[in-house]
Amino acid sequence: MAELKKYEGLLYVLLALLFLKFVYVPVIEWQDRLIAKNYLEQKKIIKSQFAIDNQALIVASLDKMQQKREVLTELLFDFKKDNVFQLEQQQWLEQVFEKHEVEISNLGWQASESIQRWNVIQHQVDIRFKGKVIDVKKIHLLINSQSKWVDLSEFNFRFSKKRKSNLGQITGRMTLYFYTQEQDK
Repeated sequence: MAELKKYEGLLYVLLALLFLKFVYVPVIEWQDRLIAKNYLEQKKIIKSQFAIDNQALIVASLDKMQQKREVLTELLFDFKKDNVFQLEQQQWLEQVFEKHEVEISNLGWQASESIQRWNVIQHQVDIRFKGKVIDVKKIHLLINSQSKWVDLSEFNFRFSKKRKSNLGQITGRMTLYFYTQEQDK
């Protein structure tokens, strides 16, 4: 007992540290977790109240968005299997180029890509061609005037044989993107 009295100050410090470690700190941590949880719940309540207060505005906005989506959906090609869709578009492109007397030297489809965010499938085709400038411009205008969305994303070309009376020849490459609706699941 005499030895304990000798270290009485240190024992009090040790007891205080043990109290802090096993009682005080866990209570403070519990309170911090409770405050954070209450803060998150309060934010949810505020968002819910905002949604309730603005329900009419939200419904009106949703209706407008659905109308816009319907308009945009009309711009998409109907869903078809990749090979069927690509064959149809390739035949159409070959007819357009042939009609305008522009020679296709290479036409290659890339792998189709599903864009989940928009529920569409993107089909990419790269075309290498050669023809008169005026005829290529007509093809360009025809592609851009389609009722369905055909995106001409790249158009690289080189002029040759230009004269004052003639725009000359053009050799180039274009990348087209076609968009189809995803199949309903």
